[in-house]
Amino acid sequence: MDDQKSQGDLEERRRDLFVLLEKAAFSMQLMQISALDDVGEYQELFGLEDRKLLKYSGLLRKEGTRWRFSHNNFKEYLAAKFLSTLPREDAIRYFSGGQNIKMSWVNTFGFFVSIAQE
Repeated sequence: MDDQKSQGDLEERRRDLFVLLEKAAFSMQLMQISALDDVGEYQELFGLEDRKLLKYSGLLRKEGTRWRFSHNNFKEYLAAKFLSTLPREDAIRYFSGGQNIKMSWVNTFGFFVSIAQE
């Protein structure tokens, strides 16, 4: 019985972590930045418990006073995962500046299309 509870707790923490990573990625993509300032954006976006969980994700790393994804593809994929939870029309507004895909969103859009086809 304890093993089942532990598995459930672990799965819940994993889901929580990915929600936080998606939020970080989408925020960075929206602000068109490659890293979150530790004292500024990072602490404004995440409470202490969330920051503790993110610290051990392995996908975000601290460089000086900034937090960045270990590879830009993680940021773009996780931002796309976040957008895939929105109504499609709302998500498309983030990608498009009218007629065309915004250049800063091209890779994220590619991941979004792949996710939408799953």
